[in-house]
Amino acid sequence: MRRGGQHGASHERLCSLLLLALLFVGCKTDTKAPRKSENASPAVDRFGLDAEQAALPVLSVGSRQIRLDTFAGLLGPRPRERGLPPEPQRREEFLDEQLQLELLSVQAQHAGLMESPDIVALQDRNMVQLLLEDLTAKQPPIKAAEVRAFYDSHPEQFVVPPRVQALHIQVGSDKEARAIIAELGEKVDAEAFMDLARQRSQERYTASRGGRLAMLSKPNTDSKTPKPDAVTSATAPPKPPEELVAALFAEPEHQGLYPEPIRSSLGYHVALVLKRLPQEKIQFKHAQRELKQKLIQRRNQAELDALLDKLKKQAAIKVNAKAQASAF
Repeated sequence: MRRGGQHGASHERLCSLLLLALLFVGCKTDTKAPRKSENASPAVDRFGLDAEQAALPVLSVGSRQIRLDTFAGLLGPRPRERGLPPEPQRREEFLDEQLQLELLSVQAQHAGLMESPDIVALQDRNMVQLLLEDLTAKQPPIKAAEVRAFYDSHPEQFVVPPRVQALHIQVGSDKEARAIIAELGEKVDAEAFMDLARQRSQERYTASRGGRLAMLSKPNTDSKTPKPDAVTSATAPPKPPEELVAALFAEPEHQGLYPEPIRSSLGYHVALVLKRLPQEKIQFKHAQRELKQKLIQRRNQAELDALLDKLKKQAAIKVNAKAQASAF
C-alpha cells in the first residue's frame, strides 16, 4: 500500500484517530448479514449500502475488522455524496492509515491504556454526542408552514431599526468643540470634516478613518424584543458612547452638521450626519433559512431540557459540597 501525504499531517491524524480507536478496542464486529425477505427491498444506509454490503469486511487485523459502512464513514466528506467515487489513491492511503491505526490500537490495549481516565472521559463525551445526534435525528422536520407561522406571529423580531451614518470629532472641552463647529461653518462638506477629524479628534480609531462611525442602529428600548448578542472581539471597533448615539436619533429628521456639541462620558463631540435609513421589515424570503435553523435549535434544546429533567428525577443524585469545594 502507498504511504502518501505529508508525514507531519499524517502523524497528527494518526495520533488523533488512535485516541478515538481506543474507545472501541475489544468490540467485535459481527460480519454476518441479516437474512433478507425474498420480496422485501433491501434497506440502504446514508452511504447507499444495503445490510449485506455494509457488513463486508474492508480490513481485518487478527479478530478485529473494519466493515465497509464504518470505512465509508471514516473516509470523511464523501465524494460519493456528490455523485463521485473516492479517488483510488485516496482510498489506498486512507486504508493504509487505518491499518497502522489498528496495529497501534492493539498495542495500546496491551499497554493497558483502555483504563486511562482520558480515554474514559473521551468515551463518555462521544457517547453523549451520539445520543444527542440520535435524539435530533428522530425529530420530525420543521415544516415550511411552521416557519411562516412564527414569522407572522413575531413581527417585532423581523425589523431592521432606523439607522444613521455619521462622522464625529471627539475633543476634551465644550469650548474646543464649539471652535471646531465655527471653523467648519454651516455648509461643511464631508471631505473637509474628515480632514479635520484626522487632525483634531482625540478618539484615534475613528480619527484615522476621518471620524467615520460604523452604521448605527437605533437603540432597542423594548425589553420584550430580543437584543443582538454583544460583540466581544478584541479587534472590534470601540462602541460610540451611548449619549452620542441617543443624540443622533433624538432628531430623526436632522441632516448635516449639529450646531451644538454633544456631551458624553468621553468628552464632547462634533457630529455630522451623512445619511439616515428608515426602519425596514425583513422579508420572509430573506429570513426563512436562518429562522428555520433557530426553530430547529430551539426544539432540540427543549427536547434536551425535557430529557435532563426526566433523568434528574429518576437518578439518585448526591453532591458532596465539601469535596467539590476542595477541588478549587
